[in-house]
Amino acid sequence: MPRDPAHGRGPGALPVAGRTTHDGAAVTTARVLATVIVAVLVGLLTLGPQPGDPNRPGGLEDLLAGWHAAGLPGWLDVAVLEFCANIALFVPVGAVAASWLGSWGASVVAGAVCTSFIECFQGVFLPDRVADPRDLLANTLGAALGAAAWLALRRRSAAAIAGTPGTAGTPGAAGTPER
Repeated sequence: MPRDPAHGRGPGALPVAGRTTHDGAAVTTARVLATVIVAVLVGLLTLGPQPGDPNRPGGLEDLLAGWHAAGLPGWLDVAVLEFCANIALFVPVGAVAASWLGSWGASVVAGAVCTSFIECFQGVFLPDRVADPRDLLANTLGAALGAAAWLALRRRSAAAIAGTPGTAGTPGAAGTPER
């Protein structure tokens, strides 16, 4: 029996994000749920009260001092950790944006717009928070990495559904007749 490309199986299958199968509602529901979870978490972490002072006794500065004494490089300080944390925070933002937009460039722009809004909001309405241009860079980089990862996984999934060169000889794989 020939496979139907419109349903994501067999030769000519549509990419995973473009499938029009009965599971399309489930995919959309999962994307909406992921979007809400990421938006709430990013909102709580960036628009909520300022986290504790890393310089307070027993804070991150003291922890790093102990790690530095044990051999951790001295350049790895609170500022570097904060920059890396901002990158990590926006990886899911980029992935969710790419799942909706399907474009790396558009997803990076969406991440940059999102972080610009956050930094402006912090600067204007949250006196306890600091709007920092380094956050714009780190968050946008995180969105770029998340979008790239999502799109790479989507391409890999689409290739697996369509059949990859390593699946030749498997019934139903791309270019192989069903038995």
